[in-house]
Amino acid sequence: MTRGLLLLALAFAACAGPGAPAASPQAAASARSNELTPFVGVWSRHGAGLTISPDGSFSLEWRTYRMCGEGAPPCDQIVNNLITDGGRAIGTVRAVGARSASGQVTGTNDPTFAPPGGFTADVTDYELLTLKFPSTTLAMCGKDFATRAPARVAQSQPCGG
Repeated sequence: MTRGLLLLALAFAACAGPGAPAASPQAAASARSNELTPFVGVWSRHGAGLTISPDGSFSLEWRTYRMCGEGAPPCDQIVNNLITDGGRAIGTVRAVGARSASGQVTGTNDPTFAPPGGFTADVTDYELLTLKFPSTTLAMCGKDFATRAPARVAQSQPCGG
C-alpha cells in the first residue's frame, strides 16, 4: 500500500513538471497590468493629452497649431467653438521597472512630433510623466500632479500653463 502511494505521488510530480506551475494567461496579464499601474490613466499638458490603458495600449493627441485649410495636414479644427487636436499617435507601452517603461509608436499622422518607433517613459510618485522620443522630450501631468508635486516643481509648470 505504501509503495502504491509513493508511486502515485511520483506520477503526479512527473505530470506537474519541474519547478513551480506556470502562470495562467490571466495571471500573466494581471502581473503586466500591475507593473503598468503608475502609467495607466489620463495625462495632460498644454496642447496635448495621453491615455494609457491597463493593457499597455495608448493614444496621444496634440495641437498642431495649424488650422485646417491654412497648411498641410495634420491640422487642428474648430468644431462648435472647440478646438479638436489634429496630431495623433497610437501604440503600446510596457513597464521595464517600477517607474520606467519603454514604448512603441505604431501609428502616427505627424512623424516629426511623435515618430514611429521606440521611446522611453519615466513617472514620478507625484504624477509627472516624461516621454523621451528620439527628437523631443514631453512632460505630461496626471490628475493629482498639482496636489502631490513639491511646490517648486508645481510652480515650474512642467506641463504648461
